[in-house]
Amino acid sequence: MVWKKRYETRQNKAHKIITILKDHLSDLNQDWICIDIGCGSGEITSELAQNFKCTMGLETKMDTLRKNRQRHHTDGLFFIQADGVNIPVADESIDTIICAQVYEHVSDAQKLVNEIWKKLKPNGVCFFSGPNKWTPLEEHYWLPFLSWLPRKAANIYMRLFKRGNEYDIKPMSYWGLRKLFTGFHIIDYSTEVIRKPKKYSMDQFYTGFGIISRIPRPLLRLITLFIPNFNFILVKQ
Repeated sequence: MVWKKRYETRQNKAHKIITILKDHLSDLNQDWICIDIGCGSGEITSELAQNFKCTMGLETKMDTLRKNRQRHHTDGLFFIQADGVNIPVADESIDTIICAQVYEHVSDAQKLVNEIWKKLKPNGVCFFSGPNKWTPLEEHYWLPFLSWLPRKAANIYMRLFKRGNEYDIKPMSYWGLRKLFTGFHIIDYSTEVIRKPKKYSMDQFYTGFGIISRIPRPLLRLITLFIPNFNFILVKQ
């Protein structure tokens, strides 16, 4: 039952990704190739694979890969041992890349973004999502204002509340991410997902944000600085 609940949650996240891609592209080309960086247990990748000719889930842990290959059987779906900094395909060969909740875990986010740029075809798109440094409640360890603190203070905070010895997440601000994605055309769906959570299957995550749908769009710029999670379409122009 616990696994099923988590799977349903991942299904919702997959639906969000597909809905945003289709919203931007009008539809998805069934001949496209998609790569899902940091695919984890593979549920989202398996859902994505129903919309593409070939879908590759990248994961570094071999045990996880073995389980994925045993559990998920969809035409055109493959799981490969690799990470987002060294994607084992030819440059400019991929139509769509998914980079969801990955950037905050890598040692060098710029290398990750550079690799995405290299592997995308011209006018290829990347769906990006990831946490906001300035959200009041840190989403990995659920400690208020954890990501606001300097690294040493954050480590002490972690130990005080017995969440580990070190804060190993590296979230960035809205403007930090925009700088990171220099060269891409950025289409920001972050507040749109909160304004219309049911459309993007995120209503169970944003039940307390209903008031945002009644806020004028110009004022949403201020809210964007503090929302929990960013959702972007990045277009390689």
